[in-house]
Amino acid sequence: MENHTYSSPLLDKKNPFPAVSGRFRWPFGRQDDPPGLSSSTASSSLTSSSFSSSSSPPNSSSISTSTNTNTTSSSISYIYTSPNSSTNHSSPAPTLVTSSDTSSNRNEKGNFERIFGYASCHDCKKTYVYNSNSGTSHLKQHSCVLNQDKSSRTNSMKQTTVEQVLTVQKTLTDDQSNVVKDLIAGWICTDIRPFSIIEDNGLRLLIQECIRLGSLYGNVDVNDMLRGRTTISNHIYKLANWSRSQMKLLLQEPFENRCLSISPDFWTDKYRQISYLGVTVTFVDSDYHYHTIDLFCRPFEEPDKSSTNVLIALQAELASFGIDDLFKVTIVCDRGANFLKAFRYHHPILCYAHRLNNILKRTFFQHSEQSSLKLLSHTYDGSSCSEVCDDDDNLNNISKPKKNKKKKLTVSVRDMEETAMTIKVNEIPTAAQYVIKTILECKSLAKYIKKSGLNKEIKAVGGNAIHQATNVRWLSLIDLLESMRTSYTQIKAILSRRKQQSRLTIISQNLLDDIVRFLKPFKSIMKIIQAGSTPTLYLILPCTLVLRKVCNSFEYLLEHVNKHQLVEGEKSPLENNVEDDALRQYEEGEGIQYIRERSLILLSNMLDLDHRYYCATILHPDYRTLRGCSTEEKVACYRYIREQLKIMNEETSNNDVELQKNKRIKSSHLSILDDFKDDPEATDDDDEHSSDNDDDDEDDFKSTEYSLSLTKSDELNKYLGMKVDMNEYSSDVLLFWKRNTDEFPCLSKLARRTHSIPATSAGVERQFSTAGLILSERRNNLDPEQLDNILSIRAMEIINAKM
Repeated sequence: MENHTYSSPLLDKKNPFPAVSGRFRWPFGRQDDPPGLSSSTASSSLTSSSFSSSSSPPNSSSISTSTNTNTTSSSISYIYTSPNSSTNHSSPAPTLVTSSDTSSNRNEKGNFERIFGYASCHDCKKTYVYNSNSGTSHLKQHSCVLNQDKSSRTNSMKQTTVEQVLTVQKTLTDDQSNVVKDLIAGWICTDIRPFSIIEDNGLRLLIQECIRLGSLYGNVDVNDMLRGRTTISNHIYKLANWSRSQMKLLLQEPFENRCLSISPDFWTDKYRQISYLGVTVTFVDSDYHYHTIDLFCRPFEEPDKSSTNVLIALQAELASFGIDDLFKVTIVCDRGANFLKAFRYHHPILCYAHRLNNILKRTFFQHSEQSSLKLLSHTYDGSSCSEVCDDDDNLNNISKPKKNKKKKLTVSVRDMEETAMTIKVNEIPTAAQYVIKTILECKSLAKYIKKSGLNKEIKAVGGNAIHQATNVRWLSLIDLLESMRTSYTQIKAILSRRKQQSRLTIISQNLLDDIVRFLKPFKSIMKIIQAGSTPTLYLILPCTLVLRKVCNSFEYLLEHVNKHQLVEGEKSPLENNVEDDALRQYEEGEGIQYIRERSLILLSNMLDLDHRYYCATILHPDYRTLRGCSTEEKVACYRYIREQLKIMNEETSNNDVELQKNKRIKSSHLSILDDFKDDPEATDDDDEHSSDNDDDDEDDFKSTEYSLSLTKSDELNKYLGMKVDMNEYSSDVLLFWKRNTDEFPCLSKLARRTHSIPATSAGVERQFSTAGLILSERRNNLDPEQLDNILSIRAMEIINAKM
């Protein structure tokens, strides 16, 4: 207990006053503890001294804190005065005797005498009234007590480390503190470092270690402690090799149990144009914990990126980590032609986010096959088409707008399923073309705002900064449209002052609201599905069902968007009036209706649901009933799971048979009757297979009368019928299977394998983002091998911090 807490009042026959421990002490005639008075002396004086009840001064303010029955004698002091001095005990506080008046602080025997009825704070020396009637509550409201009590409660929640115990708490003087601040400021300004670097945890650990070494050896020369860049660079090679060896050991068990997935991809740095092959692995360890590791990012040195060369390079790099059989791992990749051909025999999982991105690009006619689109533009008088298309490589061949012959087109595309993949943008309804042009104009306007530096003006008048979009990520375009929608009023005012209001001619605020509303479900699903720290494969099926419902019904779209915006606390034009009547009266525009129905067809045509998606969903207790799926889909999923369980049983049986044979060979007690003993590890299937190879005369030993077909209980049926409250498992699906491995031995193994597969290849994309930060403009000459070393060390540090 901290020393500011107080004991319950201890009454002595000779001492009618309660004893107080902690910050408050009995004041002396001087503010410091009297020389010659030890802690034991003070403690004994507390209980043995005679108190005068007539010296009770008036009460004071109250304090509240916890109590402690142990007195801390080392923090207790008293006010001592001369017996001949007259102390006015009725005054609110005594006049403290200064150090110059030490003669008046002692009695005739030279001992200090206590001034009764008062207590002083050990830190700030503030004096309070204290007697048998006042109690301790007013002492506990003292600011020093409250501050230390608050800090002690916070510190008590954290486990004290050895370093914290050994670290000395020192307060620097103002001059010393200014010297340190001057050095930091000079370093940041001279070497052009960010201000946040001083808060970097790694820097603080380094400085703390230097201070520790300095405390051991004295004033050490910094050059003897901090090595040069060549030494550190060479040390990184050694540390990276050690990190890879640790990764190899860590991946061995998941690899042998087929609980490991790899995500390969290519990346090219923008400075030296070196092509890199990167791989991220995800796995579930034997303790059912999910991990993601950036395995490597190395230069691709093959002559081209053909499927054969991709496979050769990948196998060579993975072999160094002990992954020598691609059929034991699950491959997650995009739909690149070289990847699809290279992994055609390995049954890869295709990146779900990448597929959604392609569906949206095709929905809004921004895929590469539609590079020669021509849009109707009767009323447009703003920026030129070349300016519109500069920000989109997929539309850079758009020429000047031409009037097309009007065609009778229906709004719905349900009758055009066969042409949904090939229809041109000038063949769709005019309202739908207007939607496409609005998106293009928003991208053009965002580019203009960035070049003109208008984001500061937009934020100054209450708007949000306008995001930029990239061609490869549709999620960035959604962010662009949302930022444009929320700051539409501010942008309009700023463009009017600059006489650039024509840039908003095509962009209708209402239509922009409709587009953003339609894209909301896609954005939320993309964010959910790209999580990197938890299993995500089970989310593909429910996310797909949600998108199908959203694209199939405008009413469900409104309901979905409004519900999730209320959860997120976000406001939209829909929430200006959230009454049901207002929602029912909201009408869908013709252009958005066409886009919505077109996206539904593309979802069906371009998105194939693998059996492993269904399997992962059913192996999550919250989704095991497969709500929203047809009976045929459920039956097919059950069949697939039972087939996988049968394969796993056969693998286990084969391993057990080999182990049993080895045991029998090593057995020292052999008998001629061993051939007729029952094998305790054998199954009914083994008997059936063995009977086919037996001689005919061996049938005499079998008893057909008493032969029974003993079948084990079906784990899948048992799992589907059990009651599960996922709140007990903190909604952690892996924790559920860890706690139920004994009840579902085979199904838990299948769950471990399935949930080790990520839904997307976002992990390797994050690795490339990190590599892009390492290969900055200031160090674009970094050796590619050293880049891989840095990523390996970083990956191992993350693993160690997590484990």
